[in-house]
Amino acid sequence: MTIDNKKPLKAKQIENENGYRHSPASIGYNSVLFDERLLVWFSCGAASAVAAKRVIEQYGNTHDIEVVYCDTLEYEHPDNIRFLSDVAGWIGRDIKIIKSRKYNDILCMAII
Repeated sequence: MTIDNKKPLKAKQIENENGYRHSPASIGYNSVLFDERLLVWFSCGAASAVAAKRVIEQYGNTHDIEVVYCDTLEYEHPDNIRFLSDVAGWIGRDIKIIKSRKYNDILCMAII
C-alpha cells in the first residue's frame, strides 16, 4: 500500500515507557500506525476527540500524527462544525477533512 506514490507503508509495533508493545489496533481508539505515521479518525464525538488528544500527548513527540474526519457534515448536527473547530484548538492540531471524489453525498452509497 502506498499513499501519494510514497514508499510502501508497513504496520509495526511500538513500545511505551513501561516496555509494553502496542499493536496498531491497540494504540488508541480509531487509530492506525504505519512506520512513524499515526492516523486518528475523528468522528465529531467526545470519544474520538479524547482519543485524538491522548494519542497526540503520548506519541506526538515521536510520530507524525494526522487527525482525519470523513466529511458528512451536511447530514450531521449543525453544531458539529463548531465542535470540530473547538477540538482542533484543544488538541493543537488541524483536523483534515476528507471527502470522496466519486460520491457527492452519503445518500449515493445507500443500498436500496
